[in-house]
Amino acid sequence: MVEHLFKAVFSFVERRQRLVLAALCVLMAACAVAATKIHYDNDLSGMLPSDPAIRRDLDLIRQSVFAGKVVLSFELAGANASLDDLVQYVDKVAARLPGPMVSAVIKGPKLAPGDLVTFVQSAPRLVGEERLAAFAKRTSSSVIDEDLKALRSRLISFQGMFIGGIVRVDPLGLFTPELSYLQQLAATFGRNVTFYNGHFATQDGRHLMLILETPVPVTDGTRSAALLDFLQTSLHDRPAFAKIDIISGHAHTAANETQIKSDISRTVTVATLAYLLVLICFFRDMRAAIFFLIPACSVLAALVCSGLVFGSVSAFVAAMASVIIGVSDDYGILVYTAIRTAGRRDVAAVMARPIILAAFFTTGIFMVFFFSGVAGYHQLAFLTIVSIWLCVGFVLLIFPHLVTTAPLKLPRTVGEGASDPQKDKIMILGWLVLVVIMCVGASRIQFNSDISTLDGVDPKVRAGEERFEEVWLGRQKQSIFVVTAPTLEAALTINQAVYKDSAAFSKQIASIAPFMRPSGDENKNIAAWHAFWLSGEGLALRDSLRAAAARQGFSPEAFAAFMTLTQRESFPTIDEVPFLKQMSERFVSSQKGSVRVLTFFPEESALMEHFDRLALKYPGTFVFSRAHFTQRFSASINQEAVRLAGCAIVFLGLVAAFFLRRMRLILLVLSAAVTSILAVLAVYGFWGKPLTAPALVALMIAVGLAIDYGVFLLYALQRKIDTGTAKAVSISAATTLTGGLSLMAAHHPALFAIGLALSVGLAVGWLCAQIILPALYRRYCSDIHEAVNE
Repeated sequence: MVEHLFKAVFSFVERRQRLVLAALCVLMAACAVAATKIHYDNDLSGMLPSDPAIRRDLDLIRQSVFAGKVVLSFELAGANASLDDLVQYVDKVAARLPGPMVSAVIKGPKLAPGDLVTFVQSAPRLVGEERLAAFAKRTSSSVIDEDLKALRSRLISFQGMFIGGIVRVDPLGLFTPELSYLQQLAATFGRNVTFYNGHFATQDGRHLMLILETPVPVTDGTRSAALLDFLQTSLHDRPAFAKIDIISGHAHTAANETQIKSDISRTVTVATLAYLLVLICFFRDMRAAIFFLIPACSVLAALVCSGLVFGSVSAFVAAMASVIIGVSDDYGILVYTAIRTAGRRDVAAVMARPIILAAFFTTGIFMVFFFSGVAGYHQLAFLTIVSIWLCVGFVLLIFPHLVTTAPLKLPRTVGEGASDPQKDKIMILGWLVLVVIMCVGASRIQFNSDISTLDGVDPKVRAGEERFEEVWLGRQKQSIFVVTAPTLEAALTINQAVYKDSAAFSKQIASIAPFMRPSGDENKNIAAWHAFWLSGEGLALRDSLRAAAARQGFSPEAFAAFMTLTQRESFPTIDEVPFLKQMSERFVSSQKGSVRVLTFFPEESALMEHFDRLALKYPGTFVFSRAHFTQRFSASINQEAVRLAGCAIVFLGLVAAFFLRRMRLILLVLSAAVTSILAVLAVYGFWGKPLTAPALVALMIAVGLAIDYGVFLLYALQRKIDTGTAKAVSISAATTLTGGLSLMAAHHPALFAIGLALSVGLAVGWLCAQIILPALYRRYCSDIHEAVNE
């Protein structure tokens, strides 16, 4: 049936060759133009599992205080310079940076002289009825006298220059807990962070930090590179006593784009030259270059289709173009070899069935990727499937009309020659021994849960980030408790409850709760404030303060600001306290119709358990930590691998059962694929390196090709038609292997992993199909006369 249908379509195309070729040329030209308009996405998240918890954590990372920003970390490296010298240089840098690339420069908290006074004036919003009652009991006349006496000593000391404005508004220390807590909030920028002369500084007094806001999206590789070039130029005059590290996600984006583009250019060039060399050496025919054009044009058209369907194409998927070309060229080589060997074009009809069957097997492998939760895998599957079927259509319907029928004598290849039962038995036994050894290695395999395996950033950049974490964050990592709610009011209500449950548990917890309360709580506190100062206790307290002030020598107006505060109707909000509003941005963020409020705490087991329990108690909350993220990512990768492998086995089994029917033939075709899988797993297992997600993708490709080779050779063995199939399979493997080996020359870790897995899996799968499969067929399946359904 397949051959009859093929002959009908083949004859139709043969009668209209020129029209069909002209239409194809126009279509390819249009695709070439359209391909230049495709947007290539460098975002790593497209190659990560779609597990909601992982996506949620990544989203939180993107919204963190440094996400989308650039941090400059300055180190005082000279013994003959002081921190003041470094401050002067940092101020010069900060003054010259603002412009198209840098929209704002943050040197430290924006603390104006009157800001702390304004903060204290807003504090009645934060003090509740219980605090006021406890305050009234503590502040007897004798206690007030002692407090003011101590206060007078502080005011006449050097410290008095800085606290004078505050004590006029809060002479009795009512708001001391809130003022003390401000320093604890600063620790959320880093455990070693303090402030020096209006700058972020480390406690050892040797580092300063600038935080740069930029309009450049962190996913824009071209503009990220321009931003980094601008910063390097702006820092060209760095003094000898200053060392500078640039910390930014833009560095990763720019490095990945540059590395991938460089690797793609190199690998495609190497693969193309090696590809043409293999074909010309085997076929001794310059027209063999057309083999490159067929799959290349198919991939080009598929890329355009991918851009239309997905809107953008992952750069990692585009980097697989040279491999897909190597996959797709098998069919052209098979048809070319058959026509030149048989000396007639209609032999293409004979090759239609094994080619279509092989295409079903290969595309079936990639169909499984649509069941994956990784968006990048969907693009890879779509690109490969469209490329393969476009190539199959061109190879079977158009290509035969362009091939000469002149006889072609190809050199002998591996596995050819007279059969020998004794030799077959020895090869099968040796293969079984190798399979056992590979099983031992495969049993040691582990999956890599490190996202950095997809990151090709320069080691110098990574070293700078490690220094930044060591200097500013300290050895102890921070975890985050996240409250998510539809509105700010709802989020603050839950956050306040969480803080009450946690404040007594540990003093290392940093929360915005003491300064940002739900409006209902603030209104209640304001009402309690007014009621207290109109009550007998409040009136008596004010009288006691006036009398004690007079006894300690303070002027009658010394604490007028406090007296005014006790009678105010309204109080400043957090938005009216600039430094507090700036600090609150670290804790509160809004995006996509929801509000998040964060609480920071050290990544310690006791605190982790405490906040894990709170996450179960309060809906819409979760804990973020590196340990949690690593565990989730590792589990998701493992589940993804198991799910894809299971789906692939089921699908391949169904396709093999439908087309081959006989169990012996099914096992025969799958033998090369199974050996290919075991070989890759054994290499990683014995090497002691974990298998990465990109390597898993490459392994699936190698499996599909190994099955193709098995189908082609099984068909040739059963039909006993001299179409040069064994030679064509060897040439196909050689051309595809050049693509895999060229990727091993890539510097990007993901591309190298793909090249290694593909090269090992393909080489072993080809050798098994070329040598072991014929031996197995002759010994166990020679009585079965037809490989596929008619």
